[in-house]
Amino acid sequence: MGSDSFEGLKGNGGSIESDPIDSVTRVQMRNVDFYVDPQIPLRIRTLDGTMRSKAGGPILFDDKNAFVISIASADVGLTGPDLSLLLNKYVFNYKGSPLTNLRVTVAGNQIVQKGTLHKVASMPFEIHATLSVTPDGRIRMHPTYTEILGLHVDKLMKGLGLALDEVISLKKAKGATLVDNDIFLSPTMILPPPTIEGHVTRVRTDRDQVVMTFDNPATS
Repeated sequence: MGSDSFEGLKGNGGSIESDPIDSVTRVQMRNVDFYVDPQIPLRIRTLDGTMRSKAGGPILFDDKNAFVISIASADVGLTGPDLSLLLNKYVFNYKGSPLTNLRVTVAGNQIVQKGTLHKVASMPFEIHATLSVTPDGRIRMHPTYTEILGLHVDKLMKGLGLALDEVISLKKAKGATLVDNDIFLSPTMILPPPTIEGHVTRVRTDRDQVVMTFDNPATS
């Protein structure tokens, strides 16, 4: 099946190839932008896996809520603007969110998050963070520099015995948690439909993108 036959896909010299096996469709993608939102593409470098209908039978590609993509292996990238839209529209888009107006950029081997922190008053913040993956496949963002209201507050918070999770709460966030000073993102939970299954074993920065590697953790 060519990439132009699937509304959510835009190929850049790549294609999606599938063969039906009962109600499961095997799929391969190379250099394809998969739009989970009209403005948010998953920049798929490589992907091998399957698609299946949630209800059984033929896959209804026009309904992203009706099928599941199960990833065996993949390299998937998101740019800073992609991540910014994802966080603002899906992860922190709820009443009373402590974080708004998020803007993410990639800087070397770190990401930089800027936005507005709502705690008593609205305050601009900036966090520089390294990226790593936990054994259960979540992405860990570990702050190396934190600025609130233009002030470097890492030493102040440490001196007061405060961690970031004592300042803000992410209990209502979709696929995001905060433990001490680290933010954890569940890659398959932060995305809008279709449902994606898979285990992230590595994360890295590559130029303007954050690239996630999906694989079998037992063989990684």
